[in-house]
Amino acid sequence: MNIKEELKLLKSTGRLSSHPHIHCSKCNSKTTAFGSNLEGKIKKAGGLEELLNTFECRNCRNAGKPVIIKVNTGVKKKRKPKELRTSELLKNPPKMDFAPRVRMSLLEHPEVTAELTTTACVRPDIYLDSQRSCDFCNLYQLCKAPCRKLSKAGWQVKKVAV
Repeated sequence: MNIKEELKLLKSTGRLSSHPHIHCSKCNSKTTAFGSNLEGKIKKAGGLEELLNTFECRNCRNAGKPVIIKVNTGVKKKRKPKELRTSELLKNPPKMDFAPRVRMSLLEHPEVTAELTTTACVRPDIYLDSQRSCDFCNLYQLCKAPCRKLSKAGWQVKKVAV
């Protein structure tokens, strides 16, 4: 089919006669191109006539380029099949602690409070609501958090009897 008929067919149906392929001008192999992909190729080539006369497939474009060989630099670990991993879990289930939970007050156990607050605040809700200060926190005396501070207004915190 000639180029004028192809252009007429493309305008009327939005397809080429070889839909959904374009033939390579060198090796005559087929490359998929339709819809917005075809429109982009036509714009890039400068028109349908240029595209059909000069289109080259990827193999023809890369024919003169050097071949890149991938070298395996590391050793990959092989994963165990999923069946083996689940069977190991079924044979050796994790140990469960069925002891009842014990509720405790942090005010009554200052050593636990000090240990819990060495890295972070236990009551960030109070800290953030007080404009980043510990003004209204009742754990202030026992707390060891790095962000521990009182505001400049000088609020007095209730002292806890230890």
